[in-house]
Amino acid sequence: MLACGISLTLTATGFGTHGGAAPAGVSPAMRNTAQSFCERTDRSTPPEVNCKLVFSEVTFSTANAEGPMTFKTRGYNADSPLGPTIRVKPGDLLKVELFNELTDMTIGSLSGGTIGIHNYQHDYLITNLHLHGLHISGEAKSDNIFVMVRSGRSFGYEYMIPPDHMGGTHWYHPHWHGATGIQSGGGAVGMLVVEDAPGTLPSFLENTAGSTDKELELFILGMDLDNVRSISDGYLNCCKGYHNASIPFVDLKAAGYCQAKFGGDQPHLNPEKRANDLSKMADKGSLANPIPNPIRNRLASVCG
Repeated sequence: MLACGISLTLTATGFGTHGGAAPAGVSPAMRNTAQSFCERTDRSTPPEVNCKLVFSEVTFSTANAEGPMTFKTRGYNADSPLGPTIRVKPGDLLKVELFNELTDMTIGSLSGGTIGIHNYQHDYLITNLHLHGLHISGEAKSDNIFVMVRSGRSFGYEYMIPPDHMGGTHWYHPHWHGATGIQSGGGAVGMLVVEDAPGTLPSFLENTAGSTDKELELFILGMDLDNVRSISDGYLNCCKGYHNASIPFVDLKAAGYCQAKFGGDQPHLNPEKRANDLSKMADKGSLANPIPNPIRNRLASVCG
């Protein structure tokens, strides 16, 4: 998975727990520094997908033409701020245990004095989880953006995927009001794929379903590298930035047909006419009309 085509090498830091009373339904988090992951169990009824997301401070370095740069941000993995790809099927029960391992971070607030103002930046150490694009309940332990997972706490989410849910490529990210932009814009995001039910795709796509060896996952997130150089503590300032860098695609002719799944925060593509032909198959979970819909030399929006 790529973020703006930048190759990242990361190390997780800032693990620990804080005391204090937990809000209803939120349990104290055990010291748990293992990498985030997901696994599927088909033997249960309904079938379950169980995920563990560890949210922490991340320090990483990336190579570029002017030499390596080091950033600090928040994320879900020891080697990347991006979380694992969650893959579910219609009718699945998705369980996600979210651990908030943030401590008093060394990252600056960049609030501009707005901390405490409701509709501005605040509460950086609080997080939660939102599944962007899914048709699921927003109550209780499901897609409830009012859940507050404080530093050193955890919360167990349960999402029942409707049996008639359409297939599609979606994404997940923090959604605590006041910290959403800082957290998700800094790379704390992940891809969420709802597999297409058998018999719901055109025949030429049905034959490729489940063939992950010919599938690319690309998460596009703008990062303003020039801006970072002016910040002394190395904070990754990226929330809505674009740096117009090219994202290299491998030559897919040898592989034949290939599916590319895109996610991101309002990503845009400007494909060039080269060796590979690009066609849009679906957008926001809906099949294109006609299908395939060729993408030519124009700016293409891939809505988050």
